[in-house]
Amino acid sequence: MTTLRAQGIHRAFRASGRPVRAVDGVDLSVSSGEIVGLVGESGCGKSTLARIMVGLDRPDQGEVWLDDRRFVRPDGSVERALRHEVQLVFQDPHASFDPRRTVGRSVGMPLRAAGVGRQGARKRVIELLEQVGLDPVLADRLPSTLSGGQLQRAAIARALAPEPAILVCDEPVASMDVSVRAQILNLLLDLRRERGIGILFVSHDLGVVRRIADRVAVMYLGRIVETGSSEAVWRLPRHPYTRSLAASIPTGSTSWRARGSVPRLEGEPPSAVDIPSGCRFHPRCPIAIDRCRVDDPVLRPFPPDVEVACHLAEQAGDVA
Repeated sequence: MTTLRAQGIHRAFRASGRPVRAVDGVDLSVSSGEIVGLVGESGCGKSTLARIMVGLDRPDQGEVWLDDRRFVRPDGSVERALRHEVQLVFQDPHASFDPRRTVGRSVGMPLRAAGVGRQGARKRVIELLEQVGLDPVLADRLPSTLSGGQLQRAAIARALAPEPAILVCDEPVASMDVSVRAQILNLLLDLRRERGIGILFVSHDLGVVRRIADRVAVMYLGRIVETGSSEAVWRLPRHPYTRSLAASIPTGSTSWRARGSVPRLEGEPPSAVDIPSGCRFHPRCPIAIDRCRVDDPVLRPFPPDVEVACHLAEQAGDVA
């Protein structure tokens, strides 16, 4: 089993001379054979964390490991011998393909970079396109002639070319209609089952993550506020933020939803330039108390299989 592990990740940017804390002390891992969902509103830091975990951005603090080997060096570069083990699938497939290069050439670039000959690479490209459900004739087409769903499948084929252990998918179905989204999700599930690939699935859509993920991590304003098995988190979300997000999923199968005790999430997250003191969710939290305004909660374990950063997490059982 291969595990990609981020430990103590911090990342800040500058805006008008002030630091924007995009990721603020996050631990996260994904192993081969599992799908981990990373969810949260836009701007919470999840895409920045994903880019750090694949080596496209460097952390200010913290480390990224692949098993017991350092994957991202302190200078932000990736250990070359491990590069093929972790691959990224971008949100916008049109932006990730060279419009002047055929789909087949783009999919085959990792193979040619690894020293595979032209004929061998071509044969492997055809196999990869077939594996992701594409007609091999599309190898000779330009990206502009493919639909968004077809091109995202081609992007997944390209990511699979180096035979990675881990895929990091950053909002891979965000811009797709329902039917195409279902096809891509089914493809990812098939890859996990058939090839044992581990997938970090980044999304703002909790409904999608609920369908696909074995574990879930909920991110708010640069921090993970709840994490655990998908079943445990959806059955009884303990953090008020998770609860508000989960309440928007169109299903009536969870008992706490029917009690009318979960207000809709309102307002926008505070700026990452000026993060509130105490619990960073307290300005939007319907149950915040004085302690929440001054005391920053840390992740604590709760049965059966979750960790929650909330002073009032025990109260979730009252509405279960």
